Amino acid sequence: MTGRKLTLRSSISQVLGLIEVAYSSGGMLDASEVNNVTDVDLDILSHVIDDAEALGLLEFKEGNISLTSIGEKIAMENPKVVKKILRKQLVSVEPFKTILKMLEEKGEIDREEVVDIIVKKSNPDDLDEAFMNFIQWGLYTNIFTYDHDDEIIKPIETGGRLSSYQKRKHKLTSFFI
Repeated sequence: MTGRKLTLRSSISQVLGLIEVAYSSGGMLDASEVNNVTDVDLDILSHVIDDAEALGLLEFKEGNISLTSIGEKIAMENPKVVKKILRKQLVSVEPFKTILKMLEEKGEIDREEVVDIIVKKSNPDDLDEAFMNFIQWGLYTNIFTYDHDDEIIKPIETGGRLSSYQKRKHKLTSFFI
């Protein structure tokens, strides 16, 4: 699935809420039913559907929502597993794909660099909302940390692997020790 990108106009809770509503309706439902059940504005709902579809959690055809096997798994799993699944999905979706590559290379990036990529990859209407949703998705899935004071994003290392930046830093540090 190349070319997938998040609109960054929906929050994690909105996407997961949609998955729950679809799952409780048997995995398939009409988008207008979601609107009736949740009383969510159709403009917002369209972005939630777009983001859930970009993440491979559902398919949207002719006004009908149907969960994918990944979406069904998310609806049934505990929060720890849900975070792992979402993390796996996010790393291949823009703007996460590009930003995570930059984090791998640089070790940390600031808000301005992230915003530049978000503008290029997601073209949001509300940049502050898009940035905050980006941060929310990354923090929830433990992809990175965010220092609100310094506005710096740093990767969270998993599985004992070091980023290429950390490997270079480790080599320099061990050379001087």
